[in-house]
Amino acid sequence: TRPAQKGKKGKKPGGQPGHKGTTLKMVPSAEAKIEDHYPKACSGCGADLSGQPISEGTLDNMLSEACCQLDSFSEQIIKRFQQEEVAGFDETGMRAQGQAYAHVASGSAHTYFFLGKRGYATMDEMGILPRFKGIAVHDRYANYFGYDCQHSLCNAHLLRNLQAVIDEHNDYWARQLQELLRNINKAVKRAKAQGKEAFSASHCAQYRQRYMTWVNQGLKLHPAVKGEGTKGPPKQSKTHNLLTALKDYASEVLRFLYDFRVPFDNNRAERDIRMLKVKMKISGFFHRIETGNRFLRIRAFLSTATKQGYSAFEALKILFTGQTEPFVLKLVWGA
Repeated sequence: TRPAQKGKKGKKPGGQPGHKGTTLKMVPSAEAKIEDHYPKACSGCGADLSGQPISEGTLDNMLSEACCQLDSFSEQIIKRFQQEEVAGFDETGMRAQGQAYAHVASGSAHTYFFLGKRGYATMDEMGILPRFKGIAVHDRYANYFGYDCQHSLCNAHLLRNLQAVIDEHNDYWARQLQELLRNINKAVKRAKAQGKEAFSASHCAQYRQRYMTWVNQGLKLHPAVKGEGTKGPPKQSKTHNLLTALKDYASEVLRFLYDFRVPFDNNRAERDIRMLKVKMKISGFFHRIETGNRFLRIRAFLSTATKQGYSAFEALKILFTGQTEPFVLKLVWGA
């Protein structure tokens, strides 16, 4: 067995001997009370529900029926996203036939999900980014840059990256860069509230100059490591790699400054994908990729509907009452 790791002071991680811990206590079983409530009839159509147990097979059939009703939705929403001016993209790991990734395309009024692997093959199969010509908001995952569109980096991610530098090195440039990004965001919000559509070129140039000043100061403190006598490029520090990205992708970091349509962060896509993590906590995994995509198609439909002011129950009722096609056209195109 491996020896227990010790910290800088030679102590084992966790509570130390003599430390009085606290834990949640179980409620005595005698005090617990469970009551089952079963509806006797459907509140909508009045159908008798008293003798109809819902089995796993019944639920599976319902999901299959709902998914089939949404074939048109998937086709239409992909075309809709291909024409978006700005859209957020993100991905998260999920368990389905091993390790899989759920990809999301997120707009202010639309959502689309797709489950597969993390690379280009799945992103191409999803069908949005290969023909997308708008502005893609995302983190620094390299594959996004392989698509021929404009890019904008999520500044919420960068603020967290800068905080990690502050926590580790307490660097002044990182604090100043954090403050600058937040101040630019406040300035953009004020300008929007005043009805402005853009800053002047000189105003943008001043902000960018200040941005580059702090990035270059950081690079002086964290220069590239030279690999003398080693094979291949030497491994650089995380801080140097961050600074290199901040320099090389300065336009993408500051896209929200140049174009007021672009959000400061990618929080909308992250909020859309959060429900999938809840799903994983409940069920743990999907048996197959196809099963996962069936769930994600329905989830995309519900997310799109709720973004446009419909309740999930209302959207599901429409889905099972044969009115899906006109409702889908209304959701996707506003027809």
